[in-house]
Amino acid sequence: MRPGSPRRGAGWACGRSRARPPTRRSSPGGGRADWYRDDDVPWCGAFVFGQFAAALPDEPLPANPLWARGWARFGVTLSKPAPGAVLVFERGPTAGHVGFYVGEDAGRFRVLGGNQSNAVTEAWILKNRLIAIRWPATVPAPRPRRVRVAAGGATSLDEA
Repeated sequence: MRPGSPRRGAGWACGRSRARPPTRRSSPGGGRADWYRDDDVPWCGAFVFGQFAAALPDEPLPANPLWARGWARFGVTLSKPAPGAVLVFERGPTAGHVGFYVGEDAGRFRVLGGNQSNAVTEAWILKNRLIAIRWPATVPAPRPRRVRVAAGGATSLDEA
């Protein structure tokens, strides 16, 4: 995957009790992932981690990349989305969701992510749930570019 083209990793998916978080020199979270036994544990952060581990192996990652909200401190902040940007969403008071920006309509973002219906898919997520828009620190920040996507399809309200 190159930033700006997140679909390259879209073949990664988990089936029940077959989840294997990607590794890069060590397990995600520096050994904090030993509790991760199957895909009943939310794995959206593991999907994003895997994409960066494959494409940008020297990119500094969050201390615990399996925690979705931890990605809100990843890389650098973008003021507006650009294709391939990391979007972090709230999911209740402490939980979150993380994925890659594909596009948007008036009130929702189209997000490529893991653990969306227990697979790697594109899903619509409400804009008012957005916590952060991030970009890898080792790649020059793009000029923000909104991608308008035709409205249609259900809105995801809980990605777990």
